[in-house]
Amino acid sequence: PIVHTILVFLILKLHTQIGESDLAGYTDIAPYAFYKKNITSVVLPANIKSVGYEAFAQCSSLTDVTMKGVEKLASWAFFNCSALQTVYLPATLKTIKGAPFMYCGDEEEPLTIKCAYASAPSGWENTWKNTDRGTPNIIWNA
Repeated sequence: PIVHTILVFLILKLHTQIGESDLAGYTDIAPYAFYKKNITSVVLPANIKSVGYEAFAQCSSLTDVTMKGVEKLASWAFFNCSALQTVYLPATLKTIKGAPFMYCGDEEEPLTIKCAYASAPSGWENTWKNTDRGTPNIIWNA
């Protein structure tokens, strides 16, 4: 926990973009790990397998998220990231709990979700695409 806290502090002190090299050696993003941090984009490399509850919640400057190896996405992982415009969900993503993108995007410019799959896998709960900010644009086979 202390090492994790120091890592998060150092990453955010240096820049507002979280890239693949920042997360080398890690497999999970803990709940609340980047809660309310001033980050603008996130690339989760293939070694990151899960994203915890509210891991990136209320990151009001976050606009783009790319996941490359995530297998499990917790409910409200990106809760209230109001500036979020684009998310890429990889073919490795087998489980989505609840509504990870609740209150993301807005009515005039809804969230765009690019999915590697042709349709939602059975492990994705029916609420996975709920945002309460308009209907998200979902692009399948992306």
